[in-house]
Amino acid sequence: MGPRARSANGDLRRDERNGTTGPGISIPLDERHALAVRQSLRWAERAASEGDYERALGWLRMVEQVDGRLDAAWRERRKQWSAAWTAQFVQRNGVRRRTGASADEPPA
Repeated sequence: MGPRARSANGDLRRDERNGTTGPGISIPLDERHALAVRQSLRWAERAASEGDYERALGWLRMVEQVDGRLDAAWRERRKQWSAAWTAQFVQRNGVRRRTGASADEPPA
């Protein structure tokens, strides 16, 4: 149960577990931001491992928007995932990408 639970007579009572993790615990904003970025990068890795490069690239774009430039390792992964996405796109659609298209992003 959450921080509040019903007693035997039906009254709400406060959970006695103060200081433990849960919905009522406050996490500093900068720490929440870092946790959200790390989780987003995990989701990007998972999507790529499942072969969903478009979704993986979307997660990287989101991280860039909220956290700034990706570090070199993540930029390299983006480059690899973009190439893999392009190969998938061509294989599924039997078309070539137009000249001058960005290698970083799927076509709009």
